[in-house]
Amino acid sequence: MIREEKKKVVDKKLEGVAYNTSNLLLRLLRYDPGNKKINIICRGVHIKVSGIDNMIIRCDDADILEVEDYGLPYGDIMEMYLPFNAKSLDPTSQELADRINKDEVFKKYNSIVLIGVGEGGLYMVNTTKFLHRKVRIATIATPFQGTLMASTRFVNRKAKNPIDKIIYSQIQRRYNLPNRIISGEKFDYGIKFFYLTKHCWINFVASHGKAKTLKEALQNHFAKKIFANLDNDGIIPVTSQECDREEVSQEIKIIASHDESLFKALEYFKG
Repeated sequence: MIREEKKKVVDKKLEGVAYNTSNLLLRLLRYDPGNKKINIICRGVHIKVSGIDNMIIRCDDADILEVEDYGLPYGDIMEMYLPFNAKSLDPTSQELADRINKDEVFKKYNSIVLIGVGEGGLYMVNTTKFLHRKVRIATIATPFQGTLMASTRFVNRKAKNPIDKIIYSQIQRRYNLPNRIISGEKFDYGIKFFYLTKHCWINFVASHGKAKTLKEALQNHFAKKIFANLDNDGIIPVTSQECDREEVSQEIKIIASHDESLFKALEYFKG
């Protein structure tokens, strides 16, 4: 399923903002006082919002979703957005953990599910360093070993024709690249996986299927060139998404592009 791209969102108000600092933005999409479960979803989208009127100042070239886009049948839904120009995972991860540990709004939940896509998955895993309670975690198309797609220097050596440069320019705007958090060169994010032993962790590994449009075909060809024929989701190679560790409760392979991997993985949560 290919979603239609939505209109530009800069200079529009972001509804439902519940928490906003330089490190972390949380947006509450669905809340029912009777719900005992909350899904906190980070799609790896970077955003900057005015602290006065919640107007969007800057945002990746990505969709702003609403509650119906997720299609989750039950539980509250909260979105997590990332800061631009982050230098490490800890400030954002600790702020999220502090909210879960201390805020009254989270005390009513007996089930907290952290869902992270791409870069968002790294933040969700890292959050366990600071959590005081057990959660469920789903990482989706997450670059545990980084991705060279985030290194402009590397990509420019591989992609030299005009079409490649146009495709990469679009990818850069959509995923805030170059990005030192997920760069595949000298990659070290400092996650301590042993903190995950007390949590239930599912890891989804995505690789794109047959292209449905010319745009997809061009992007797939570009990714194949960058990753030297390694399976990938268009942004992250499969070898980086896989996490052969005892802390992983289950690893599930899905056929989806990076953009569609969240919605493919969410099908497992609807059963």
